[in-house]
Amino acid sequence: MMNVVIGTSFGLLSGGVKSYTTTLKDTLESTGINSSIVKPVNVNRFQKLAVAIKVFGNRDKAKIEFAKLRIRNCASITYEVIKEKSVNLIHSQDVLYANAASYFKLPLILTVHGPMSREARMLGAKENYLSYLMKQEMSAYKNADHIIAVDTGQKDIIINDYNINPEKISVVLNSVDTKIFKPINNAKNNLSKGFFLVPRRLVRKNGVHVAIEAFKNMQDLNLDLWIAGDGPEKINLENKAKELGLSDNIRFLGSVDQSEMVKLMNQSKGIIIPSVPVEGVIEASSISALEGMSVSKPVVASNIGGLAEIIKHNNTGLLFNEGDDKELAEMMRNLVTNDNKGERIGANARDYVINNHSTEVWIKKVAEIYDKTL
Repeated sequence: MMNVVIGTSFGLLSGGVKSYTTTLKDTLESTGINSSIVKPVNVNRFQKLAVAIKVFGNRDKAKIEFAKLRIRNCASITYEVIKEKSVNLIHSQDVLYANAASYFKLPLILTVHGPMSREARMLGAKENYLSYLMKQEMSAYKNADHIIAVDTGQKDIIINDYNINPEKISVVLNSVDTKIFKPINNAKNNLSKGFFLVPRRLVRKNGVHVAIEAFKNMQDLNLDLWIAGDGPEKINLENKAKELGLSDNIRFLGSVDQSEMVKLMNQSKGIIIPSVPVEGVIEASSISALEGMSVSKPVVASNIGGLAEIIKHNNTGLLFNEGDDKELAEMMRNLVTNDNKGERIGANARDYVINNHSTEVWIKKVAEIYDKTL
């Protein structure tokens, strides 16, 4: 029986990588393939002290040292797993783990969810750390036996920025478990007021501010905006809602678990994915969008990146020009005043997801890559 190590150098706290990794493990095991998730343990206080002494307050150097610690940590944990099990293949979820895994000379698959160096720049990283990450990316792309890009845009970045052979890269768009994310009858029974849902981590590239801006143009409707997610932009977004006089109409729910997300999506009027490009980081084939489509809800999303690959405008969803809050408001208003349109788009969306993005369809593509790599 095949044994696969699924590895990440980051803790599985939230976001698309968590969804992807847990879905991959569950789906592999449903097909008879054993899998183990490897992630780093928390850095202890002695390691933190050692780094602090070494870098003398230089934050850029500290980030590099902590990244090196994560790589060593991942290599050590992976070694213990390999000692216990006959591992056939390693499937990494980021470049740091891929470089840790390359030590073991096992077949190595790397899924690229987004460009790590660009995402670090988006979060304010300085040049020394960015240079380090770019070297890690180059090394990982070369070390991997095959690369899975979650949309065409990620593949283009790897080819254009790092000159990697296109034949080494497969685009496999993200998936959703359609048996979990499914329509629920009578989900709205206990609600007195309708709402649109923004299931987004609160970082700049997810564009939650655009949805808030759009909602200022919808105050004549008896609706709220619910935001399910957490992140570093929370205070800024709460202040934005307050400045616009929308505090009573916008609810910040924080992070919610999977079962609650299914319920919220079913109760909503529609799902808003208002992503914007930031520092070269562009939304991939959003798992949140696919989840909304899978519960037969109309998804209104920015016409960028992987979103434009999974949504056909006015058929399986609605696409608006990135950052255009007025166009977004118009589309939301149209869904509220035209229930038939939302129902038609939602039904089309679920059919599309079942046929193209269900875990059953997706895992066959992943398994084919495994077979070619072994």
